[in-house]
Amino acid sequence: CGFSYGRTDVGSPMVIAPEVDDGFEVTTKADIWAFGCCIYYWCTGTLPDLRAMGAEKAVRNVSLHFGSRVRGALRMCLQVHPEVRSNAEEIWMFLSVIDKMHEKKSRAMGRLRKMISVDK
Repeated sequence: CGFSYGRTDVGSPMVIAPEVDDGFEVTTKADIWAFGCCIYYWCTGTLPDLRAMGAEKAVRNVSLHFGSRVRGALRMCLQVHPEVRSNAEEIWMFLSVIDKMHEKKSRAMGRLRKMISVDK
């Protein structure tokens, strides 16, 4: 992926955010779009026109073995409208909260296994 210098002439055309492609100002939300394109490419090995495809179809194309964390982050990044697209902090918080939920679930399952083995 290219770097954002506040100009529209840097980076690969396949990862340019829809609003930048339409001639609007480059913002950090454009970088989030490009990050989502990179996630999609890493997961699928292809980079189709994600603007035309839409976030939901893009997420459906990503194998379930990548899990809900990657698929959720992808959905957050590939919103066509920048005002709906998440920012970096929101994506970070989403991934962090999911981590904590999995950690709590793992601890609870461990306690449950211990209780079951004691009862035997």
